[in-house]
Amino acid sequence: MIPRQHDFNTINHHPFWAAGKLTLLCLVALLVSCTSTPPPPTPVAAQYDFVTATPSPTETPEPTVTATPPPTGTPTHTPTPTSTLTPTPTPSPTPTNTATPAPTPTLVPQRLLLPPEGGSTQFGEAITPGEVKRYVLEGQRGQTLSVRFLNSLGIKLIVYGADGTTFVSDGANATTWQGQLPATQPYFIDVKSVATVPANFTMEVMLAVDDSPPDDLAATRLEFEPGAFGTQVSNNIDSGQTQRYVVEGQAGQTLLARFPTGLGVKLIIFGADGAILLPDSANATSWQGVLPDAQDYLIDVKSVAGVPVDYSLEVVLPPVAGEPPGQSRSAAERIEFEPGSPVAQLQGRVDPGQFRRYVIEMGAGQVMLVRFPTGLGVQLVITGEDGTILLPDSAHANSWQGQLPATQNYLIDVRSVAGTPVDYTMEVVIPSSSSETLAPERIQFQPGATSTKVGGSLDPGQVQRYVLAAAAEQDLQIRFLTGFGVTFVVFGQDGTILVPDSADATSWQGQLPATQDYFIDVQSTLSTPTNYTLEVVVP
Repeated sequence: MIPRQHDFNTINHHPFWAAGKLTLLCLVALLVSCTSTPPPPTPVAAQYDFVTATPSPTETPEPTVTATPPPTGTPTHTPTPTSTLTPTPTPSPTPTNTATPAPTPTLVPQRLLLPPEGGSTQFGEAITPGEVKRYVLEGQRGQTLSVRFLNSLGIKLIVYGADGTTFVSDGANATTWQGQLPATQPYFIDVKSVATVPANFTMEVMLAVDDSPPDDLAATRLEFEPGAFGTQVSNNIDSGQTQRYVVEGQAGQTLLARFPTGLGVKLIIFGADGAILLPDSANATSWQGVLPDAQDYLIDVKSVAGVPVDYSLEVVLPPVAGEPPGQSRSAAERIEFEPGSPVAQLQGRVDPGQFRRYVIEMGAGQVMLVRFPTGLGVQLVITGEDGTILLPDSAHANSWQGQLPATQNYLIDVRSVAGTPVDYTMEVVIPSSSSETLAPERIQFQPGATSTKVGGSLDPGQVQRYVLAAAAEQDLQIRFLTGFGVTFVVFGQDGTILVPDSADATSWQGQLPATQDYFIDVQSTLSTPTNYTLEVVVP
């Protein structure tokens, strides 16, 4: 059906158609803008004598939009950046809080107050391992200073002047010293602990000006009971006081004096003619020696304590060989041996305060052993007929073994130290002469040296003798640096025994009593050979 003109007019004026026309025009404009060559018009099929409506354009297919690939460029290799490791900064070490070491405390010396004219003091203290205690005193030129420990273990002395002069060095390991002061100045005494545990010590310090004993003291004469060779007295003494005793002695008699009890007292012994046997400066608490003349001998007991002291003094004066005894019991009994036997046994009884004397003839170089298989409360004293003391009373020994220095009679005294009579058995042994004494070797020091070392090898029972020339009041120190089963004996050329065989000594230190040769016998106590090294020091 062909629409009529009226119908077209109606369509053209219809609002929806107007809107459609407008929309269509917009689409056409859009297509024209997108396409450069417009499509040919669609031919009209027929021509009519009426107004023809604009035909709907043929729908042009929407061009396919082909995505233009991005231009391919020549690939340029961009190197992968190397990751450079930024080094981790080394942290600054945290400073360690190092404790500032405490300054070594300055030793403040304790001042010892002694009177200028001389005197003494005793004091005790505790000391810890490694600790040093320092003391100072004023000394005058020419005074004699004596320092010693009354009891000590693991401590030693160092003595020096304010001017730097050293009298006892640290290396001397000394426990006693005595000497004359060279100048008026302060003197220092260091007490040093070398122990590993705390310890206590008691030290005595003495300044002496004159050894001459006072001549205005009243003396108490000592009397012996009939048949007795000794006596004992007890007394009390004030600080700084001196008490005097007197006993009559004969030339050649052996006098023994000692304190069985009492601390803070010392002995001074001299003859009525003024001959000093034991000086004040010796600081001795016991003495034994042969009397040079027939006269009275004075024994002074001197207080060195700061308080009153109770003491007991024992004085023993046996008769000389050949002297008529006061009792038949005290007569010297000669020791005899059975043929072929090296041992002699003797039984006896000794009353309190008495001696029983035996005599035996021996040759030079022979070895003698004396001991008590039974008997408590007895001690030995052994001397030569010429006055040589082999075993002093001060040793408090009940056995002895040693080499005899000369061919002569030897006196063996059995002394009672008990309060009641004592029965005893004494054994005297003369070993075979298998023990050999090697040729003496003299000890020499290098120029400027104060010590030397000697050594060697000893067979069983063998003895090596050393000879040392030394002056009176010099200090002598002897010790084994190496060696097992060896001991030594020390005695002077005059017969003075410094270290008896019974001491079984491996070290010794002391002051020499006289200027002479001193003999050091090193002896083996083993049944096999042994080596040793001996150090000898004369500071």
